[in-house]
Amino acid sequence: MSAITAQQVRAAAKGRVNESNLASVLVPLHRYWERFGMDRPHRLAQYFAQFMHESGDYRYDREIWGADAGAAALRHPHRSRQHAGEG
Repeated sequence: MSAITAQQVRAAAKGRVNESNLASVLVPLHRYWERFGMDRPHRLAQYFAQFMHESGDYRYDREIWGADAGAAALRHPHRSRQHAGEG
């Protein structure tokens, strides 16, 4: 299997892709392609599904909640089961 191209990623994204965010992922991915098993289709599919979800299809390169997303989740009871009596 050959390395995935930027054009393929753009086609899979739901909207416009931030090109610098895309490059920051593809360059190291191609460098370590085989070392991390990304030459296997099932691993590549899992990686891109997770990464595209977490980055909003390459629109974001950091947490939307800010640096302390865990604390933000605790302030909203419906987003966390870490409150007393919930688990």
